[in-house]
Amino acid sequence: MIIQIIVWAFNMSKIDLKQKTIALRQQHILAAAISVFERQGYRGATIKLIAQEAGVSDGTIYNVFENKEAILFAVLDALLRGNDDPQINQPPNLEQMIAARWAQMTPETLSMVRVIWAEALTDRALAERYVASFMSLPLGGLAPLSGGDLPLSALEQRGMLALFLGFTLLKLLGDQVVENGMKDVPQAMTQMLTKGLSVFAKPEANDDV
Repeated sequence: MIIQIIVWAFNMSKIDLKQKTIALRQQHILAAAISVFERQGYRGATIKLIAQEAGVSDGTIYNVFENKEAILFAVLDALLRGNDDPQINQPPNLEQMIAARWAQMTPETLSMVRVIWAEALTDRALAERYVASFMSLPLGGLAPLSGGDLPLSALEQRGMLALFLGFTLLKLLGDQVVENGMKDVPQAMTQMLTKGLSVFAKPEANDDV
């Protein structure tokens, strides 16, 4: 019995080592893919170029990823998921969730968003997959408003997504108002979602005074 346990433990350790090796190889390929996508764009990037950048064979790439599109979405998923950030996956409130997600709009992430958007405008299948991928994130799929428990409708969820992507687009375009107010964007988005534009309206002058 002891021998069987030792053999089982040894086999499990080999499985863990193999899984870690695969994960490290995947991370290495994704890092190489980011560099290639940034230089070549989506259409100009090829499996061969990514393999050359990673220093591996084409076959090694295909052992991990089905195709170029799978690599692109794996890159975006790795940048946006934030698996180790409880503020994103289990946010205490809407503003903190938005703030954590907005903080992930790093130059690297924005570069990949730019690559996908440029292609998605002419590739409907890619566009649909991108929207579905983003809608699976907490910001797109959950987010009760004002701490309420009522689920959002599909259209309301897309309204939230549109607001976030709108600010992302302005960031990509280099809008100076957004650039200068980066730290205030999450609060502005939260107020617009929970209270509407009326929160920014100036009080009307009292004619009786």
